[in-house]
Amino acid sequence: MAYHRFNKLLEETGRLMDIPGLCCDEEGFCAVVPGDDIQFNMQPIHESSNLLIYTEIATPEPECLDHLGPILLVWNMDEERLGHGSLGLLGETVILFFNMEYRTLDGGKFYAFFQRSVECVKNLRMEIGQICHDLHQNSSGVYHGELPLPDYAVRI
Repeated sequence: MAYHRFNKLLEETGRLMDIPGLCCDEEGFCAVVPGDDIQFNMQPIHESSNLLIYTEIATPEPECLDHLGPILLVWNMDEERLGHGSLGLLGETVILFFNMEYRTLDGGKFYAFFQRSVECVKNLRMEIGQICHDLHQNSSGVYHGELPLPDYAVRI
């Protein structure tokens, strides 16, 4: 399968990131580290113009992971927090993924996406780390912090 348009986008974006020759492999897969050791993995979805992009956020301890499920669900409603991405679990690892139309993007827009996403990942790592820290400090093993809701949600 030819990935000409995707490679053109990667080449344009790579120039802006000072990563000359950025391109995908023969299966369309590409990984890029735009900053702070955050790796974004991406691959076009076959027979569509969409691109799957994902990055690892954290692999918390199992006792913390049990309490993160409801929080991740709430965070998935908050587009501002996630930059139109979604959180999920891949085994015991929290991942952030995006499914985006890539054929209308140019290098500048894609570069801006990575800049925003790096900040999003850093914030998520910090928030999850704090939740796990608070849970670890609490001897009952139950997270007593308020569930962080988006501004438009109503607590009842």
